[in-house]
Amino acid sequence: IIFSLIFTENKEKSREELNEVMISQGKTNLKTLLKEKGITSALADYILESLIIPKGSRCLDLNKNTRKALISLLLGFPMEVSRKGNFSSAMVTAGGVSMGEINRHTMESRIMPGLFFAGEVMDIDGNTGGYNIHGAFATALLAEKAMIPI
Repeated sequence: IIFSLIFTENKEKSREELNEVMISQGKTNLKTLLKEKGITSALADYILESLIIPKGSRCLDLNKNTRKALISLLLGFPMEVSRKGNFSSAMVTAGGVSMGEINRHTMESRIMPGLFFAGEVMDIDGNTGGYNIHGAFATALLAEKAMIPI
């Protein structure tokens, strides 16, 4: 599985933007930059270590090829599923915004118009096996259609 670690709608545009940021913010510590992009500290350490980038490196310390490799990894992080867990390791988030406070057709808050909800931020949960991820995608689609009418 190839997974983007940074939200992007257009990988090539994001690639260019990341490259520009790394060049323009040369004195910024790479780990700090990765944290600003939403990468956890432990994952940032792993990424930098896997590319043999010394701890404490700044953006300006990267040559063009290493910078390209880092950006490629951020936008196309390979993951391999080695095994699936058993029932005792299954988990679900319970609790969240009450469904009584949400318009079920648009996912908009009944209390604060213009605020939309999707996925496990709502007080819904189901059996493991894809039900929660399906619920997240389905409610996100409803919210998107309500926010951006076609």
